[in-house]
Amino acid sequence: VPVVIEATASITIRTPPEPPRIDTVEVRPTLSRVATGNTAVFTAIGRDAGGRRVGIDQMQWEVIDPMVGSIDVLGRFTASSFPGNYEDAVAVTLIQKIGQEVISRTATADILVTGQITELEVLPDRVVIDTRDTIYFRARAKDAKGFLVPGVVFKWAGLIQIQGLDG
Repeated sequence: VPVVIEATASITIRTPPEPPRIDTVEVRPTLSRVATGNTAVFTAIGRDAGGRRVGIDQMQWEVIDPMVGSIDVLGRFTASSFPGNYEDAVAVTLIQKIGQEVISRTATADILVTGQITELEVLPDRVVIDTRDTIYFRARAKDAKGFLVPGVVFKWAGLIQIQGLDG
């Protein structure tokens, strides 16, 4: 006699969850100081409403004011020869495609283009100290508009005047 065994199974088909949607764009640095003709590199990350990093399909960089300089598709900025403080000078748009939907979000960054050094400042500029005391100096370079010029390497030299010694 043949034996017949029957069994049943339940199958649940789940729709995969949608990927997280881009909500904000984090651009770094938010402010870049760049000397005329020099470069700086910007990066951007898309984040969802919970602050988690999300995947993107496309990234587009642009300068808002051509007087500030230029930026390539990888976010490498080259400063113009026009010093100044440029707010919201660089924009990045991140594009995410989910099915037929296209989501885009944009963020900006400020750029300070510094000119040639026209002023050096040493702080403090005059000190009186006792024997065996230590004083720390700092130096700053500024351009004609008073903006600090980044990346300057200073070579220190000085003249020490000793007072109060009887001979």
